[in-house]
Amino acid sequence: MSKKKKDSQPEQLESVENVLTRTEQFIENNQKIITTVVLAIVIVVGAYLLFTRYYLQPMENEAQSQMFKAEQYFARDSFRLALNGDGNYLGFKDIIEEYGITKSANLAHYYAGISQLHLGNYDQAIEHLEEFDVNGKIVEPEKYGAMGNAYLEKGNRQKALDFFEKAIEAV
Repeated sequence: MSKKKKDSQPEQLESVENVLTRTEQFIENNQKIITTVVLAIVIVVGAYLLFTRYYLQPMENEAQSQMFKAEQYFARDSFRLALNGDGNYLGFKDIIEEYGITKSANLAHYYAGISQLHLGNYDQAIEHLEEFDVNGKIVEPEKYGAMGNAYLEKGNRQKALDFFEKAIEAV
């Protein structure tokens, strides 16, 4: 039994040695390609981190602070002021335009859609609500219900029914 173990150890060492030799050979033959790929990955990851930390995050913070007053107007049912701003503070339309790639701009689409719905601008309401990317299950039924209301007000009962069904499914 001990003789078998002793015989198998040199064979295992030989196979490990062969694998290492082949790996070393592969690395030597493709060193330039491997270095280029690793460097490209490092550059892409670094650029992404720099972009998010030093460009996107400050923009997101600014958008949130700008949207505060519009949210207050929205809560008081001052939908025109919420949409267009009051001259001192931005409205949801301006936030969408100036901070388009932020999460706040995405949320502004929702607020703008609901505001347009209350103002009777059903096509604009639908456009904004379609642009709103739902991130949670809580708001999804509200989005589809509001779209159903807009289509119902436009007289398109079938499309309204479709969106009301989507709202029910999202609950």
